[in-house]
Amino acid sequence: TWYTVQSGDTLSGIASKTLGSSRKYEQLFEVNRDVMATPNSLKIGMKLRIPQEAVSIAKRSTAPASSISRPMIAPR
Repeated sequence: TWYTVQSGDTLSGIASKTLGSSRKYEQLFEVNRDVMATPNSLKIGMKLRIPQEAVSIAKRSTAPASSISRPMIAPR
């Protein structure tokens, strides 16, 4: 999977959008070291590889709101 850097993007923001957590920016940096000198060296139009296995994990760990269990409250 690929992501094209847009104006205002940060690596942590891209990680949040594509991998489900801004903390995964280091993972994005590691797989894109061939095009990035530092995590802050993004340029508009740059194409970044998004690790597919990380995308799959992020999708599985994001539960839809309807599947979140809520405590039952007894009527008064």
